[in-house]
Amino acid sequence: MTGLVLCGGESSRMGTDKGLIISSEKTWAESICHLLSTVNIPVYISVNARSFENYLKVFKPELLIVDDETISAKGPLLGILSTYKRFPEDDLFVIACDMQLMTSSLIEKLVHYHNRNHDAEISLFTIHEEPEPI
Repeated sequence: MTGLVLCGGESSRMGTDKGLIISSEKTWAESICHLLSTVNIPVYISVNARSFENYLKVFKPELLIVDDETISAKGPLLGILSTYKRFPEDDLFVIACDMQLMTSSLIEKLVHYHNRNHDAEISLFTIHEEPEPI
């Protein structure tokens, strides 16, 4: 399993790149990467080409996956497909950088669920039987 933190969006509503917002002396992206690392999986950060240089100030370049513009998709799907193209054999644990209330115990439960149901093509978090957006 490979962890993927979705960052580097258009920032059209927020006005700033959410992944680079600082809270408790870490960027939001760093906080989510730390949470995913608690389950001992490699973690990568999905960014667009415009935000790549800004993320290099925080992360090593080998941890950044830049959106592959040859893929005809946009938004979070482009980040997911770009990562899949790089790691086609891996299952992906995808989480957005703005999921700041996520807990390590919930991540552990989700990974445990995945390991018990390894043949599932997708596992989605739901509330009241409704799937939650990325």
